[in-house]
Amino acid sequence: MIDKAKKSEQDRKYREKNKEVLREKKRQYYLANREEIRAKGKLDYEKNKEAYKERAKKWKDSNTALHNSRCMERHVKKLNARPKWLSFIELAQIQEFYDIAKARSFQTGIVHHVDHIIPLQGKHVTGLHVPWNLQVLTASENCSKSNNVFV
Repeated sequence: MIDKAKKSEQDRKYREKNKEVLREKKRQYYLANREEIRAKGKLDYEKNKEAYKERAKKWKDSNTALHNSRCMERHVKKLNARPKWLSFIELAQIQEFYDIAKARSFQTGIVHHVDHIIPLQGKHVTGLHVPWNLQVLTASENCSKSNNVFV
């Protein structure tokens, strides 16, 4: 019988050698079972919400520089995605979306986000930070429509 260490090493070498094939199989499986996988993920999150939040907080605390870097990168992209030709009225309309999101969060007790309809960092197209590309969504709706690694 093969001992565990030797079997583990063989598995690691196989995965390394067949990385692309395994990645494509995983992608195809995900595409075929997308809704079921998402439903299981949501259910698991609801069951273990506190553990997820604690893990995210722990990661953020131990990777502060990376977290700050990513936040600043998004901030800069948003600034660069706001055209210089926007009028004061349009700038006020953008601020209004954030005010509405804050008010809805306060009124309902459900966190709301301002979402870009066409993402600022899209894969095939890049949206702008303009009033006609914004909408107010609940945080759960906004987070559930995030970009996916496999698609």
